[in-house]
Amino acid sequence: MGWGIVLVLLMFHDSYAQIRDLVGTRYAVRALLAEPATTYLADSTLNKMVNIAHRMTLRELGDRTIVGVDSIVTTPGLTRYAPNSDFARITGVVRRSTTATGGMDFALAYIDPEQLGRLGVGPYPEHYYQSGRFLVLGQSPQGGDTLVVYYVPYARNLDTDTTQLQVAPEDHQTVVFLAAALATARDYNQVMAQVWLNLWTVGVRKETAPAAGQP
Repeated sequence: MGWGIVLVLLMFHDSYAQIRDLVGTRYAVRALLAEPATTYLADSTLNKMVNIAHRMTLRELGDRTIVGVDSIVTTPGLTRYAPNSDFARITGVVRRSTTATGGMDFALAYIDPEQLGRLGVGPYPEHYYQSGRFLVLGQSPQGGDTLVVYYVPYARNLDTDTTQLQVAPEDHQTVVFLAAALATARDYNQVMAQVWLNLWTVGVRKETAPAAGQP
């Protein structure tokens, strides 16, 4: 299939497919594959491919797509906290001080646990690291401030048609490309599988423009 036909399919797909949940993603994949109304690919089979594509896309995009946010109030002297149960990887922590302690936001710097012995002891935490299912502060807090924790969530299973994707809307199409690649590879159509895989790769490698003066 030539690139001209691929572009026509993409235009058709973007105009009509509503990608936001399992059923919409499944429909969008079939639109790319140009399957007949009576399809050979069972919903249950395609659902597995969509779930694999969703998990891989969320993992590859990380904090470049939708992230979860949790708020935790610090306890005096307590350095270890458990964020929301769906978090996979912490991407940033901000300490939001109370009005009594300045009423400002301070971004905490990530450290490796081996660096703990080199940190000074201060009244407020300035560093953090992740240990398994916990957020660990580099210094003991006085308590009462709020930790705003940003994290990449675990990909939940899309087990019902209305279960929504966890990637940002602008990344929904990327999930569709990988699911289409898996479906066409299953039929030994390696040429088209590579086309969809290449488009998925472009989607997960999106980069921000470098800052002024940077290469």
